[in-house]
Amino acid sequence: MSRSNWLSDIANTLGLGAIFALLVWTGCQIAVGVMQRDPPSPGQQREPSLGEAETYCTKLETRNDCIIQLRTATATEQQAHYAKSAVWMGGFALLSAVVAAAAALWTVWTMKDTAERQLRAYVAVTPNRLDGLSPTGRPHIAYRLTNFGETPAHGMSHAAILEILPHPLADNYRFPALSLEERPSKSVLWRDTPMPYIAHHYRFASFAKEEIIELLEGKDGGGCRLYVFGQVDYWDAFKRKHWTRFCWSLEPQKAEVIALAKADNWDALAKATLGAWELAGQHNETDYD
Repeated sequence: MSRSNWLSDIANTLGLGAIFALLVWTGCQIAVGVMQRDPPSPGQQREPSLGEAETYCTKLETRNDCIIQLRTATATEQQAHYAKSAVWMGGFALLSAVVAAAAALWTVWTMKDTAERQLRAYVAVTPNRLDGLSPTGRPHIAYRLTNFGETPAHGMSHAAILEILPHPLADNYRFPALSLEERPSKSVLWRDTPMPYIAHHYRFASFAKEEIIELLEGKDGGGCRLYVFGQVDYWDAFKRKHWTRFCWSLEPQKAEVIALAKADNWDALAKATLGAWELAGQHNETDYD
């Protein structure tokens, strides 16, 4: 979630919590005031024992004065006890109100976050076509970008590179840097586009004949394959930034296609339909937000 959204949620939580606290505290003050104004009636007061009266009255002139003052002291003590109990009850009510307010706001935030996740854009990438395979050509790949979400992907940009690497990739192979790669202008990718957006990436250097034959053969276990690494960056409708990384390798081609490269028949190879691409075991991930 963006920083502004977090700050807004925190402000709402503190504001509602303060309102609940103010209401509960006001009620507690009213209750304490009532108890101070109306102390317990004589019938509710505890009758002092004879021992208490005798002990307390040693410095008083008459027994009646002693009993009256002792009852007054006892009533004051009970009143203080009731006031203390009211404060404790008010504090508990205040804490309960704050917890309830926080729980309610958390539920609202969770529902909002879930709705945004269900409605936001989700961009996926699949390779479409590979062209320019010749020692004098400029290889480039076309890949299809599809938005499977419910809302458009805004400010979308993408970059990719082509590399011939041993297959399969080494464990924890480092994703190559794409910051220097040429990126097209930003665009909007709508959901369920009738004609999916086709992106292109051109390799600046040509492949040698031996490299082209090797990537067309695509051998496993010691052989090499042609890999495409790329990343798509975009913003969703809720102003959150996202990214999707992709990594595919070109599967082994038919024998007749490989024969065209071995015979230097590059024009025929350019017209040939190359086989499918295989999803790599790593670097196909998103930001998970």
